Amino acid sequence: TELDGAYENALLTADCSAEAHLQGCEIEGILFDPSGEEIPEAYFCETIEDAVWDRRVQREISMPLLWDAEHPHLYTMQLRVCRGGVVLETVRKRFGFRQIERRANRVYVNGKEIKLRGVCRHEVSPLHGRCLTRERIDEDVRLFKEANCNYIRTSHYSPSEYFLDACDREGIYVEDELGLAFIAKSTPYTQRDPGETGRYLAHFQEAMARDYSHPCVLIWSLCNESFGGCNFDLLNRYVHRKDPTRMTKFSYPMTMQPEHEPVDVW
Repeated sequence: TELDGAYENALLTADCSAEAHLQGCEIEGILFDPSGEEIPEAYFCETIEDAVWDRRVQREISMPLLWDAEHPHLYTMQLRVCRGGVVLETVRKRFGFRQIERRANRVYVNGKEIKLRGVCRHEVSPLHGRCLTRERIDEDVRLFKEANCNYIRTSHYSPSEYFLDACDREGIYVEDELGLAFIAKSTPYTQRDPGETGRYLAHFQEAMARDYSHPCVLIWSLCNESFGGCNFDLLNRYVHRKDPTRMTKFSYPMTMQPEHEPVDVW
């Protein structure tokens, strides 16, 4: 979502794809506001003509309710695959209209400066180990809100997507951390190895593909407790590309088009 200069109206961009024997089927997109009402100006319907359907759809949305930690308004995009008036499949994605900006050393959400008050969180339970139930995750998020926390760092790996769903719903900013930890400390020195570049980038792309549309994700954490190197430099450049989610294959240096050789970042 991209807001205008007054933070009132928005451009909604939906990247949609389907791979199946769906020639002749229709893909129908319907947007619902937080109260469940359909937004007519966001509707679209396209016929699939090829084996692989991949489209970018953009719609101007007037005066959407904006998402932040104090006002977690969630919209729902629904896609339906139809053939001859029969619905074959329906998928839904909840998201929020919000825009993140950094000015000098200050962070703004929807044009308003925010202050982060938070803690680190491990996805672990004394009774369930690493296999947390949804009820325990909901309890975690509720306790964070009661403690006046508006920010969670997920240490030292990406959290379950249900945790991000809960933070979207309740209003908590999240630092989404990759599972690249202790590189060159207790694991091999791969941070400067060109042979490992594709693995680093693919790992980050998978995390972004899953979590990119969660409004709660405020920061991408590239690693934890690792020595710096050119592979981390490339991750930083990748996420700052104009359109990182549309990049599906890596063939550095051609696709990255660096202005200079990768450098150690710290």
